[in-house]
Amino acid sequence: MTVNHFAHVYLILLLLDALRKAGPGSRIVNVASDSHFFVFGYQLDWSKLGRTQKNSMEGYSESKLMNVLFTQALARRLEGSGILVNATHPGMPITEGVTENVSFGGRGSLYHRLVLFAFGILGSSSDEGALSMIYAAGSPEVQELKLHGRYIGPSIYFSLIKPSQVQLCWTSSLVSDVNIEKCWEWSMDVLKEKIPGWKTPVF
Repeated sequence: MTVNHFAHVYLILLLLDALRKAGPGSRIVNVASDSHFFVFGYQLDWSKLGRTQKNSMEGYSESKLMNVLFTQALARRLEGSGILVNATHPGMPITEGVTENVSFGGRGSLYHRLVLFAFGILGSSSDEGALSMIYAAGSPEVQELKLHGRYIGPSIYFSLIKPSQVQLCWTSSLVSDVNIEKCWEWSMDVLKEKIPGWKTPVF
């Protein structure tokens, strides 16, 4: 949670004044993941989130949900500022993190073999996995379409084999108004607790 969520939050907020000075057209892109769908309502205990030891996949999924929620919260606060805030996901790129990650029940386990099988069918290269991030950060379409507070990913389910373009994607049902605001409050509280002199930005 520290690296995948709070480091992003802290860096973004440190750069906020510079982004405002840069004027309309500035962009913030958070790299999330469809793994955020693997967090279920009964697991979302804000009092324990990020403070209890979990298996790596569960912790990763929770951090990716926080990426999506924080993106929505920040987009609301920057509405009308000219700064476009979006989250992306890379699809299913076949990287060393997938092929060697022992958190999938252990390397060589049945679960790990099933994951590798699924990635073998729907997976893409690392370059293809970067499509959504490049699009969100640099495509003129983002400005033209005023994409803000959206979740962008490769259209792997359209092509079934390889992502050929990007699309706006659905998010988990946990990406609700209540959780979006709770994520903002929780994130600011933790930064205030951990960083001496931290002051929540005023919007």
